[in-house]
Amino acid sequence: MEKNCTKCKNTKAVDNFSNNKRAKDGKDYWCNPCRVEYRKLNRDKIKKSDEEYRRNNKEKINDSQKSYYDKNKVKIQEYRDDNKNRTKEYNKEYKIRNKAEIAKKDKAYYEDNKEIILKRTKEYAKNNPELVRSQKLSEYYKNREKYALDSKIYYEKNRDEILLEMKEYQQKNKERIAIYKHNYGKINKEMLSKKSKLYAKNNPDICRQNNAKRKARLRNARVGVVDYVEIKKRDKMHCYLCDKKIDDENYHFDHVVPLSRGGEHSMDNIKITHAKCNLMKSDKSAEIAISTITQADEAVKIVMEG
Repeated sequence: MEKNCTKCKNTKAVDNFSNNKRAKDGKDYWCNPCRVEYRKLNRDKIKKSDEEYRRNNKEKINDSQKSYYDKNKVKIQEYRDDNKNRTKEYNKEYKIRNKAEIAKKDKAYYEDNKEIILKRTKEYAKNNPELVRSQKLSEYYKNREKYALDSKIYYEKNRDEILLEMKEYQQKNKERIAIYKHNYGKINKEMLSKKSKLYAKNNPDICRQNNAKRKARLRNARVGVVDYVEIKKRDKMHCYLCDKKIDDENYHFDHVVPLSRGGEHSMDNIKITHAKCNLMKSDKSAEIAISTITQADEAVKIVMEG
């Protein structure tokens, strides 16, 4: 069976014509090659016309698509199952090829339907909390480095604003935060204990500094800025109590004037000592501690010589 193309005026087999429900014989007026050529030459015009039609006939299109899907549900599902990998590859290639255009469309759609989207998202998250949480975690671990970098850049740009918001939130929700911390600590006691021990092992100087600060605050002592690395350099790893060299592991930082006697937590009042010397000093004054340690060393010498 043959048909005459109204575009190129050639008579061709019916297989060369697409289906058209509006035509009397159910076939398009133009042959497929003519239709393809026309679409190539008028791509922008057709695209603009299609977009305008979709914009003006949203409900009609949605109803038509829904009606078609309901009638051909089984057929559509079978096609999807048979062409799963093919469809996946095509979608992937299409997204890569049209990345900028898709992003632009998505942004425009979001702006036009912001309230509806947020409402749906909120409802979905409320009805599926575990699923949403697992999806977020999966997404985070896949792009961990990217999220970390983005967070760092955002924090650096908005540091003052973020700190102010955190401070305000903490002041408003003191009880809530305290209850949460208590419950979290109770549930994760073993895990937090392991983490704490590991951190203390890997960061001994920071832990010493934090403990010293805490003790100073408990005794209402003045707390200044203390750089323990600088103290090591300043004192040249030399114990001020016994006047001997200190190795890299067996050392303490001591308050020359003890906090219990009104001493400050400051660079001027902190010196490096042997751990045993600091324990012998306890809360005594430096003069008494030096005398005690000297006498102990002399006693040890006498015993050794004898």
